[in-house]
Amino acid sequence: MIGAFIVASALNKAGVSARLTVLAARRAANVEQLFYLLTAVLLGTALLIPSTSARAALMVPIYTVMAAVFNDSRINRALAIMLPVNILQTAVASLVGAGAHLVINDALGQLTGRSLSFIEWTLMGLPFAAISAFGTTWVILRLFLDAERRKLPLAGAALSKLPQPGPMSKQERYIAAVTGLLVLLWATESLHGIDNALIAILGALAVTIPTWGVLKFKDAAKGVEWEMIMFVAASLSLSEALVESGAGKWLVDTLLVNSGVANLGSSLLVLLAVALITLTSHLYITSRSARGAVIAPLTVLLAFSSGLDPLTLAFITAAGIGYCITLVVSAKPLTMFQQIGGDGSQTFSAQDLFRLSATLAPLHLGMLLVFGLFYWPLFGFGVANTTATAQARLQEAPISTGALACCRVIFSWPRKS
Repeated sequence: MIGAFIVASALNKAGVSARLTVLAARRAANVEQLFYLLTAVLLGTALLIPSTSARAALMVPIYTVMAAVFNDSRINRALAIMLPVNILQTAVASLVGAGAHLVINDALGQLTGRSLSFIEWTLMGLPFAAISAFGTTWVILRLFLDAERRKLPLAGAALSKLPQPGPMSKQERYIAAVTGLLVLLWATESLHGIDNALIAILGALAVTIPTWGVLKFKDAAKGVEWEMIMFVAASLSLSEALVESGAGKWLVDTLLVNSGVANLGSSLLVLLAVALITLTSHLYITSRSARGAVIAPLTVLLAFSSGLDPLTLAFITAAGIGYCITLVVSAKPLTMFQQIGGDGSQTFSAQDLFRLSATLAPLHLGMLLVFGLFYWPLFGFGVANTTATAQARLQEAPISTGALACCRVIFSWPRKS
């Protein structure tokens, strides 16, 4: 994540990201095409930039320019909603799209003995992210714009207001080449055997090397969201402690078996329960990484006790917790775009967001069930093998007094209150 943050800073400093966005926008013949092209750009940025906030910061100046081009409050409102919502929706396309994905992947590794590579995650997440993002854009265009505005032409004077990118400089070509090589090496880890973390750090060094790089390493480090890094690191340690302390065994017995959740008798009901929990979790846990740290270990454990593939439930969790568009406070990109004017005026209201979420939530629930039943199981780890591995790992350490006490405090406070 640190390496990806630094490479993303170099992309922005060199102007490569802005160039690609403007070039895509200039290909649009009307407003509807512009929205879809920007959605495609957002899907591409999810493969590399490990923060939805960083991707939002990338798109803010683009929105400012385009808002001046349109000078239409309804089009600007739709664009201000579409950009942050799809930044959030497309994050699941990549293992580095959000810190929560590393937490979920680590929970899989701790409990099943196997985690996903960059390319495996992309193969599972990219189709869902693409359908979700382009479907969301389709809904936004019809909820907030009439047919006349959707077909408003952008040729001529309108597009001339966008900045005209000149020839690529030597540094831009270098940064673009390093970025492309970085993603290629991430995707082919199984072929060359070099760890993805080492590749990311080498990429960070390549874009900060004197003469060729566009920024100093010291300055690049300032662009890293260190709070997120520390939170993810703590979450990974807690995931390991869940297994090593024996608390995971206690959770399986107490929460999943004795409670009857594992005996619903239907795979569809279990998938539906997990999908509903993850889709609504942003209403009471505002951090995506925190949602991953809290929910992922439990859903993986639920898979073992209910006879389902843990990878399927883990990916439902990853896609479900990424849905955080009901309230403005649910995600930082929404807040950034709502107050983008800086003069106290709002680009969209809380009612606009709630109206959109009321339409999208049932559609996302259906998508989670369809992918959970028919697509993600194709990549499954295998129920028998992973269950045996998990049972062996959970039996390695007896439940300690401290772990038992912590679990009892955490899961008994609602009854006490």
